[in-house]
Amino acid sequence: MNNEKINAVDELRGKPTRRRVLHTTAVAAGVLGGVTASSTNVTAQEEAGNEQWSFNTGGTITSSPTIVDSFVYFGSDDGNIYSLNASNAFERWAFSTGGSVQSSPTVVSGIVFVGSQDNTLYAINAESGEEEWAFSTGGAVNSSPTVVDGTIFVGSNDGTVYAVSASSGQEAWTYETGGAVESSPVVVNGSVFVGSDDGTLYAINADSGEEQWTFETGGSIQRSPTVANETVYASSEDDVLYAVSASGGEEQWTFESEFGDLSTPTVASAGSFVRDTVFVGDLTGTVYALNAELGGSRWENDLQDGTGTPTVVQSNVFFGNRNATYALDVDTGSVDWDINSEMTSTPTVADGTMYFGSGSTLRAINSGTTSSSEGSRTRLGTLGHPPDWAYADQTIEIDTEAPPSGDDDSPPTDDGDDSPPADDGDDSPPVNDDDGPPPSNPDDGLGMVAAGGAGVAVLAGIGGAYKWLSSSDSDRQQRDSFEEETPSESPDVQDEVIEATDTADATDDVDPDVLRDDADELVVDATAAREEGDLATAISLYDEALDLYRTAADEIDDEDTKDELKETIAQTNSDRETLSQIQSRRGDLTEALQLGETSFQTAVAAHVNGEYTVAKLRYRQARDQYQRALDELTGSDHELLSEAVQVAVDREKDISPGAVSTVIDLSEETIDALTEAGIETVADLQDAQTTSADDGEIETINPVEELREEGTITEEVAAQLTALYWWHDQETYQVTTEAAIRQRYDQSSAGYEATK
Repeated sequence: MNNEKINAVDELRGKPTRRRVLHTTAVAAGVLGGVTASSTNVTAQEEAGNEQWSFNTGGTITSSPTIVDSFVYFGSDDGNIYSLNASNAFERWAFSTGGSVQSSPTVVSGIVFVGSQDNTLYAINAESGEEEWAFSTGGAVNSSPTVVDGTIFVGSNDGTVYAVSASSGQEAWTYETGGAVESSPVVVNGSVFVGSDDGTLYAINADSGEEQWTFETGGSIQRSPTVANETVYASSEDDVLYAVSASGGEEQWTFESEFGDLSTPTVASAGSFVRDTVFVGDLTGTVYALNAELGGSRWENDLQDGTGTPTVVQSNVFFGNRNATYALDVDTGSVDWDINSEMTSTPTVADGTMYFGSGSTLRAINSGTTSSSEGSRTRLGTLGHPPDWAYADQTIEIDTEAPPSGDDDSPPTDDGDDSPPADDGDDSPPVNDDDGPPPSNPDDGLGMVAAGGAGVAVLAGIGGAYKWLSSSDSDRQQRDSFEEETPSESPDVQDEVIEATDTADATDDVDPDVLRDDADELVVDATAAREEGDLATAISLYDEALDLYRTAADEIDDEDTKDELKETIAQTNSDRETLSQIQSRRGDLTEALQLGETSFQTAVAAHVNGEYTVAKLRYRQARDQYQRALDELTGSDHELLSEAVQVAVDREKDISPGAVSTVIDLSEETIDALTEAGIETVADLQDAQTTSADDGEIETINPVEELREEGTITEEVAAQLTALYWWHDQETYQVTTEAAIRQRYDQSSAGYEATK
C-alpha cells in the first residue's frame, strides 16, 4: 500500500493508527434517518458509512445476516437466532438453541433454515419464531444451509454432507467425506459443490447423493466455494485459490497468496472489465481482484488488518476485518471510504444498507449505494443473502404429519414450560450408537475434579431447551456466552497493555525504529503471557504490537525495509490468529463440556428417581455433547487441555445425599443385602471399590456387581446404583484429560442404554 493511499485513508479516519474503538449501542428508529435518506445516489454517497442502527447480542456474531421481506436474520455465539426489523432493529423474536450459531440462515417461503453447534439443523417459522422441525447430525453444524428445489443441503462437523427435505425435515441422502464439513454447499445445475477439512473439493449429484468428481488440494477447505461461468472457485488452507471446471473437476488455474488464509471468494461482473472478476482476501488484509477466466491479477490493495470476505455492490467492493470496514472501487481497489468498525461476519447488502456482525453487535451501515449484493456468493445463498437471490422463488409447505427425522436428538425450543418433556415413544438407539465411541486414550485416571463455590454458568437446561439466564437484556448483551474468561495472572502484564495503548495514541511523530522496538517488546510480553496460559492478554498485546508495526510501516519509505516489516506483521498476525483460534476452540470445548455435564447430572438424578423418559433424553444429549468435545480435541491442531477447563453444572434435578434407600425405591431385601455389603449411604457407594473397564465400557462397582451376579438385585437396580455412583453435588466441574471426557461419553452411552 503506497504512502499516498495510506495518507488518504488516514485523512478520512482523522488519526494515523488503525485502532479498535468503542461504538454506541442501538440507535432509536429514525434518529439518523439513514433508511429514507438514501433515495438518491447523491444523498446516499454523502452519507456512505453512516451507522443506521446497531443491535447487541450476548456473543460474537460470525453468522452472516440474511435479509428477506424487510427483516434481518442472523445467529450469535450466545446460542440464539434473531429476527430484527431491518429499518429500526426492533427484535421480532429470538430462537434459542443449545449451542453457538455460526451458521448463516437461509430464508425460503417464510421458513428460516439454520444450523447450530448443538449438532442440529433447524427450520423456524420466519413470522412467529416457532420451530417447524429439527434435524440432528453427529457434529456441530457450522456450515450454512442452502435450499434448492425443496431440498436443504448442509454440512456437519461429523464429516457428512446432508440432503434434507425442507418440508418435513426427513433425510434424503448423506455423503461422507474424510473430515469435518464446515464449508457451505453451493448448488448449480443439479450438482452440489462443497469442501471438507480432508482437503478435497467434492461435486455430488443433488438428486441422488452420488459422487460426480473430487478435486484434491494441499490443505483443508473450510471456506465455502462459489460457482460462476461453469467454474468452481475454492480457497484452501494450502494458501491457494483454485479454479476448477464444474463439469469435470479439472483444474483451470490457481492463484497462490504469499501469506495465505484466503477468504471465501465471490465472482461478479463489475466495473469496466470485460470478463468477470474474482474478489478474495488473505491473512494480511490484502484484497485481490483476479481475472475470473484466466486468474491474472487486476489489482490488489494491502489493508493490513486480517482476512475478511468481500461482497460486491455496483461500483464498490465491501470488505472488513478485525479493525475496519472498507468500500473499495471495483476498477482500481482504491478506498472510497472506511469506518473504524471491525467486521466479524461476512457482510450482506440489501437495498443500500450493509449488515454485518461486529463483535457481539450487528450493525446496519449506509453503503452509499441503493442496490443489493451482486456477487456469486450472495446470489447463490452462501453465507447470507439479500431478498432477490437465485433460489428465492420456492414454495415450501411444512408437512406436520411427517415423523421426526433421525433420533430427534435436538433440544426443543423453550416454550416456557419447565416440566420434563413428554416421551416421544422412540426408544430406538440413536443413529450413531453402533459406531461406538472414539478410540480410548491410553491416559488413565478420571481427570475430572468436582469443586464447590460460585458457578460460572451462562446456560441452564430448562424443559429440554437451553435458555439464557440473565436479569435483563443489557446483561445478556454484554456477555460473550461461550468464551472463556481468562483473567491476567500478572498485574505487570496487564500494565503492559495499558502502556501500549498510551504509546499507540502518541505515535504521530515517533521514529519508526522506536515503534518497531516497542512492538518487539510487546511481542515478547505476548509470548510470555501465552506460555502462562493467559490467552486474552496475549491477544491484546499482539494487537497493540501490530498497531505499532503498521504505524511504523506507514512512516517507512525504503521498500526493502517495508517488505521486511510486512513479513514481521504477517508472522505476528499469524501468531495472533493462532491464539484466537485456540481461544475459540477452547470456548467451543468449554461449551460442549458445560452442556454435557449439566445434562449428565440431570440424567443421573432422573435415572435414580425412576424417571426414565427424562433420563433417556438427558443421557442422549450428554453423550452427544461429550462426542462434540472429543471432536473438538481431535479436530484441533493445538493442545486444548494444556490448562484445565472448568465448567458450571446447573442441573434441573438433584439428589439428597443420605441413605441410598431414600434416593432409590428399594425393597427391604435389597436394602438388607446392600447393608451387608457395606453400602448404606450414597457416600458408602461412592467409596466402594471398582474394577476398571476395557475401552468403550464403564467401570464396575465391585459389591454391586457381586449382588447382581448372585441375583440378589435386579439389572435395573444395579444400573440405578451405578448411576448414583456417578453423581456429584458440586456447582463446578473441572476437566483435565481427554480420558476423562471419553469416560463420561461411555457413562452417558451406558445410561442411555439402561433407560431405553
